[in-house]
Amino acid sequence: MKQVLIVDDDVITNNSIKAILTGTYRVSQLTSGTQVMEFLRKKKTDLILLDIYMHDMNGIEVMQQLKSDKTLSRIPVIFLTSDVSEETEAKCLQLGAVDYVHKPISRQALEQRVENHLMAAESYERVRQMYENASHEARTSLEKIRHDELTGLWNRQHIYEEFSVLMSRSDAQCSLAFIDMDNFKSINDIFGHQEGDALLKRFAAILAELEKTGTVPARIGGDEFMLLMPGQVNPSVIQDMSDYLFQKSSRQVLPQAEPGAVTFSMGVAFAPEDGADFESVAALADMALRKAKSLGKNRVYFAR
Repeated sequence: MKQVLIVDDDVITNNSIKAILTGTYRVSQLTSGTQVMEFLRKKKTDLILLDIYMHDMNGIEVMQQLKSDKTLSRIPVIFLTSDVSEETEAKCLQLGAVDYVHKPISRQALEQRVENHLMAAESYERVRQMYENASHEARTSLEKIRHDELTGLWNRQHIYEEFSVLMSRSDAQCSLAFIDMDNFKSINDIFGHQEGDALLKRFAAILAELEKTGTVPARIGGDEFMLLMPGQVNPSVIQDMSDYLFQKSSRQVLPQAEPGAVTFSMGVAFAPEDGADFESVAALADMALRKAKSLGKNRVYFAR
């Protein structure tokens, strides 16, 4: 369960927010900005709800302290404010807040923003680690091996570098997709790991066919794959492509099972619309994948 910290010197607001979030998250409360840094150094926190206007130390000062601390600067902060001016909203975002919630607090808005930004933070951290691992692979491998050993597809290092080269061009655009096999663990449990590996190879062979269209397919680990589609930012075309993959994988990936027994979910983000650097776009594609999973799997979901 994720840990959320509420920082607001208005006790009524603080308690009302806690009542909304308790049960879904672990919730801690502070009523003073001066307590924040000490608290965070003692207790792991996944997201902060921070009031802008407090008597002893305002939220802006707290935010500046957070951003100056390398360890704590990654924690997403949502400002709480009764000031609805565009100037205040812009200042919140300029300081590095991921969002803001207006007072009086709307339960629906609060729940949606907290859920979305916790999901986004998890995706960014996952992609950051993937990027660091890929960079480490490039530094430690003399030959810079670019292919996945099991499936023969490109690996994450290759797709990262292909994206970087592509987006270095001033007029470049592309889409990046995360693909995850649905219920792969159950398939492994039922049919065995050997058949699970064979399933991944057959699915990889279907993805490899997309290379003739200019798409770069990669396996990034386990049952997770990525597609880099240079020049392709049309959602309807990508939807058609995913429908083709759904249909073909349904028939071929697990021959001994009923058609449709094997499905996958896909999340898609676009560059430069959703970001120009790999980490930003990949994190949004990963977040879109999580959304596809939460909506029942076996579908494609677009970040935009």
